[in-house]
Amino acid sequence: MKIDLQGADNIRNFMGLMNSRGKTIVSPAIIRSNLLNSITEEDIRILREQYKLKKIIDLRTETEIREKPDIRIPGVEYINIPLFLESAIGLTHEENSDKCIITDGDKLDMKKLYVRLVSDEYSVSQLSKVMRHIADCIKEASGAVLWHCTEGKDRCGIVSAMVLAMLEVDREVILQDYLETNRAAVKRAEQFYEEILAVTGDRERAQKAEKAFLANEDYLNAALSDISRSCSSIQEFLICRLDISEEEMKQIRKICLN
Repeated sequence: MKIDLQGADNIRNFMGLMNSRGKTIVSPAIIRSNLLNSITEEDIRILREQYKLKKIIDLRTETEIREKPDIRIPGVEYINIPLFLESAIGLTHEENSDKCIITDGDKLDMKKLYVRLVSDEYSVSQLSKVMRHIADCIKEASGAVLWHCTEGKDRCGIVSAMVLAMLEVDREVILQDYLETNRAAVKRAEQFYEEILAVTGDRERAQKAEKAFLANEDYLNAALSDISRSCSSIQEFLICRLDISEEEMKQIRKICLN
C-alpha cells in the first residue's frame, strides 16, 4: 500500500498482499522506501504518528549518504548498513551531474549487481544484519521499521523480497510488488536519460542508464534464480545464509498475517 508523502514518492508497506497460504499481510509496520532527504515536517508527522516509525535502515554507501543525507527524524533510530562496497561494484559520478550511478567498467550490468547482492560474501553478511534488525523490530512490535536505498528499487528490492519470502509470499507477488517502483521511477528515468545524453552525447549509454533506473523483473529474477542454485528455497536461504530461524519466521508470520 502506497504511503502518500510529499518528500518520498516510492514509499509503501505490504498491507493487502496475500501469501501462498491465503493469509493477508495486515501489518503496516514494515515499510520500503526511496531516499528520505526531502521529507517534510508533515511527512515526519505521518511516519511518527500514523506508522509509529521506530527504526530506519539506510542501505546506501557512504558516498551516497554524503551527497544526499537523510533528514533525521527525532526519536527514530537510524542505522546505515550498506549492501555493497563502493570499490567492489564501482560507484561513480557522471561528469557535471550530482547523481551517483553504479557501473561495471563502462557498462551498466544490473543482473550482475543483483546476483552479487545475494552471493558476494560481504553483501550477504550485510543483508543478514539488515534482516536481523527487521526481524527483531517486528517481534518487538514497538513501532515500524523502514529500509531504503536511493530509488527504493535495487538494494531495497532485494531486502523487500527477503521480507516477503519470510512471510511466505510467492515469487509472482514478490515480483509484482517490486515492479510497483516504476510508478514513481519512470519520470526520473527519463530525466536521467536526458542528463546523461547531454553530458556524454552517447545515446546508447544514456539508454542503458535509463534502463538501470527502472525495475525490471529480469534483474530480481537473476538474484532469485541464483539463490535457488544453492538453496532449495528463499526460506532456506534466510535460514542458512541470513541466520533467520524457522521459529522466528513463524513468530513474525503470526504478527504480520491474518
